[in-house]
Amino acid sequence: MKKILLLICVIVTSVSASYAQSSYNLELAEKYTREAKYYQQKAVDYRKDANYYLSKAKEYQKESVYYTRKGDADRAKTRTKYYEDAMDKYKLRIRYAEKAEDKAALYHRKASGALRK
Repeated sequence: MKKILLLICVIVTSVSASYAQSSYNLELAEKYTREAKYYQQKAVDYRKDANYYLSKAKEYQKESVYYTRKGDADRAKTRTKYYEDAMDKYKLRIRYAEKAEDKAALYHRKASGALRK
């Protein structure tokens, strides 16, 4: 009788431990999925910012050409500087977006790994 009771306790303990582990993995996968969504949204926001700076750079470039044609070298030089600054900001936002996309992919892989366990 003691052996049967001991066997039942061992089975119940192993089943409950298995359930707790799978529940933990599910929660972990959900956490990783939330992180991935967060970084995906950040990447989208960075890309929007990058597009804004790209449009500003194009605008400054047109103004620089305009002022060069008019013979106003100072304003043309200023607009060229604005253009370069806008392009630097554009490149920086693109780099941030790529990093955020890489982090999102990493968290998707982690979530997938947590679900496989």
